[in-house]
Amino acid sequence: MERILREKLLESSDSATTNSRRVSAIKVHLSLIAGDSGKMVEYWLGASARQLAICNGEISEMKIRKVEKNGIICAVIDSEDKVITDSQSALDLLMTAKYDAETKNIVINKKMIAEDFFILSTGLAGEILQKYINYGGRVAIYGDFSHYTSKPLKDFIYESNKGKDVFFVATEDEAIEKLSR
Repeated sequence: MERILREKLLESSDSATTNSRRVSAIKVHLSLIAGDSGKMVEYWLGASARQLAICNGEISEMKIRKVEKNGIICAVIDSEDKVITDSQSALDLLMTAKYDAETKNIVINKKMIAEDFFILSTGLAGEILQKYINYGGRVAIYGDFSHYTSKPLKDFIYESNKGKDVFFVATEDEAIEKLSR
């Protein structure tokens, strides 16, 4: 795993140099969290903080954008890969947002969440959302949910949207709006 991380960091530093940016320092901090997933590596390229999420042995770059609306800060998660694959990776994401963006309001695209989350019989959604609520987190998941045919999932989405902590919406803007009330 360390070799892969080193390669990823070198790859990132090479691209930063190519873009005529001077890489002043690369600082790596591994948070020691139980299990293979849910580990977060933070590194700095110049003054820019970035995170690598490690989920099920896969490494993906993740960025957190801090968006403020109506005096409420939301952490908008940007990644090409799955960021939430189990309850530990979800909790780590919440704590990273709290530390980096100073908020517990998470906005995330559904494509960054393991598909098992949307199969309620796996219990993954309940486990993750219970942890978020226990730690004071709020989440708005955006994307196209129309292809799901499960009545329990549709009911779950409907009931969640009536609450104040968990929302399922179509767009990122709607997600920010829901968490900014």
